[in-house]
Amino acid sequence: AVETHLLSTALVLAEDGEDLAVFAWGDGVIAIEDDVTVVDAGDAPPYLAYALLGERDASCPRFACTMPVRCARRVAIATDGLPAALVPGLWGHRGRGLARWLNVQASRVPLGDDATVVVREEEVAS
Repeated sequence: AVETHLLSTALVLAEDGEDLAVFAWGDGVIAIEDDVTVVDAGDAPPYLAYALLGERDASCPRFACTMPVRCARRVAIATDGLPAALVPGLWGHRGRGLARWLNVQASRVPLGDDATVVVREEEVAS
């Protein structure tokens, strides 16, 4: 069952109010403020499920970083279906607005694969 259902990208964004952490097993796009990182493991991504199977050392993520929350007011994680060039357009959308924006972008430039996106963005006090 692991080989059938769990060999997939796992992107994690966790926050405890003071610190923020981002981890990636597999391929994806990570944006922290204006810095965009493309995580690409080629044809053999180190999926976290491999650690369960004991086939490869996948216990260490392909990408990992931690920082104080105050240093990362905008963070986005996305699976590899989202082209990195679209990341700057993610900011400022909420809820269904983000889904609509992604649908419009996908109609203009087909995504390379399915895309899941999580955006964490602090509101700026006016």
